[in-house]
Amino acid sequence: MLIDILFDGVFLNKFLMGFLVNLKITALCCLVGGIAAVPVAAARLGTNRFFKAIANAFLTLCRAAPVFVVLFFLLGQFTTENETLELWFGDTRVGIAVLAIAPFVVHHFAGHFEDFTFQYWLRDYHGAFVMFPNIARSIIVIFSASCLGAAIGVSEAMSALFIHADSQDSGFLRLCVLAFGALFFVMIAQVIQALGRGAFSLAVWSMDRKAAKE
Repeated sequence: MLIDILFDGVFLNKFLMGFLVNLKITALCCLVGGIAAVPVAAARLGTNRFFKAIANAFLTLCRAAPVFVVLFFLLGQFTTENETLELWFGDTRVGIAVLAIAPFVVHHFAGHFEDFTFQYWLRDYHGAFVMFPNIARSIIVIFSASCLGAAIGVSEAMSALFIHADSQDSGFLRLCVLAFGALFFVMIAQVIQALGRGAFSLAVWSMDRKAAKE
């Protein structure tokens, strides 16, 4: 009976489709936040005091912006079918979720880019390429934060999980369904972390090999 509940076809279809929405939000957050983080990091590493002050103020604002507050602030500013967000993100609520998480991404990615550039300039390649596992950890947090979209009606994996759990008759079955979802998300986090470590090892190996040839 438990197997039938966990692997119910309708539930799995909604859960996996929701998981794809989580991946979409995560990818868009990394794209939008990453693009915005590059000039911010460049300004903070540069010598122009004016641009550095603006970048520092912007990062302070990003650091202080709670995702939930930004989420509902944006929800109040945009209609449920905003043409601009529909054009850029394919769905208004997905766009709102992406923009709400973006300040967190900018703050962390700018720090990673700064550390990478500084360490690379010092020729500490091992220290520079730590950026990869650090970015992987940030992506795990972004992926988890993508579930916040459920609060504004985004049909992502956690909303499908909670709906399926609520439909069960006993607390034990509800707990099993939630544990199934938690295990799935932990596995995804481990995959992302492994990719970050793999990128780090490959980059270090490549630089060590290049140095040996020289």
